[in-house]
Amino acid sequence: MLNLEMKKYIKNEFISIGESEHISLIKSGIDKFYGNKIYLDTSSVNGYSITDESYIISYDERPSRANMQPIINSIWFAKLKNSPKYIIVKDYSTDLINNKIFSTGFCGLKIDKDFFNLFSTYITSEEFNKNKDQLCIGATMQGVNNSDINNIKMPNFSKNDCENFNIISEPIYKYIYNLTQENKKLLELKDLYLKKFFS
Repeated sequence: MLNLEMKKYIKNEFISIGESEHISLIKSGIDKFYGNKIYLDTSSVNGYSITDESYIISYDERPSRANMQPIINSIWFAKLKNSPKYIIVKDYSTDLINNKIFSTGFCGLKIDKDFFNLFSTYITSEEFNKNKDQLCIGATMQGVNNSDINNIKMPNFSKNDCENFNIISEPIYKYIYNLTQENKKLLELKDLYLKKFFS
């Protein structure tokens, strides 16, 4: 539904990610933390869903690729070709912000708040994924690099477009996030009861 609504705002004017004043590439590097966090690599995500949260890391003992910091109003996609995997981080995504570290196998884009929903919906679209895959290089595991990501063309959505889209999309994005949190709790309860009654 969001994709169909988003397409209504696509006109003939496009701009590269690197030229956009509303989008910036997130550089690698994480804030020092104490205790443990959950490391999400691309194999931990399937489509829009986080499917594996079992990789526990500390700041001092972590893979070198565990080096991307989730921040508010960022969208993350897998750099690998033919790998449509996404993580959306909004201001209410407290579990992601506080408890997760992402792999450098993800590319992160920070988007201005008012423009976030419309641009991020386009980034999760088949059209964007096709454009990304055309830029992938490599002999065995093809992926896109940061300089090429800046060259990907995006619709030049106006602020008015984004504000209109936000009226429809914001409740849906919030609902999807709350639903994923509920599903996570149910899966944790299922695991707990299975261990309790069948171990």
